[in-house]
Amino acid sequence: MVRSPKWYWSEKEISVFRKMRGYDRWFRYFMPYRFIPLKHDKHRYVMLPLNREHKPMGMPPNITVNYNDYIGQAIAFRSDPAEFKLIWVAEPFGLYHDDPVSLVTYFERLGQLLAKPQTIIDIPDRI
Repeated sequence: MVRSPKWYWSEKEISVFRKMRGYDRWFRYFMPYRFIPLKHDKHRYVMLPLNREHKPMGMPPNITVNYNDYIGQAIAFRSDPAEFKLIWVAEPFGLYHDDPVSLVTYFERLGQLLAKPQTIIDIPDRI
């Protein structure tokens, strides 16, 4: 169960998470900010993790991407992610937002999300 950070975390502890989300920090580019659904022929609940720049993981903000080209980075859940309780803090499918308090429970919620039953997506052959 995710604890409410309002009651369990001091301002000093929260300040660590404020530093992690700074503009030039790794967290912004390499950690999932939110997930978007992708269409797939074989799997119903395919979700692509995006970084804070709304790009696939590790991508900088100054390039244009087609999300479908990154299907190999997507996760195919066996059940509807919209039904996952105590994971999303922002709609739709957001793991954190501008309030640093949402980062306090980020890793706990990310761990719960990744522990959900998943299926490996076959990447289509490309030439």
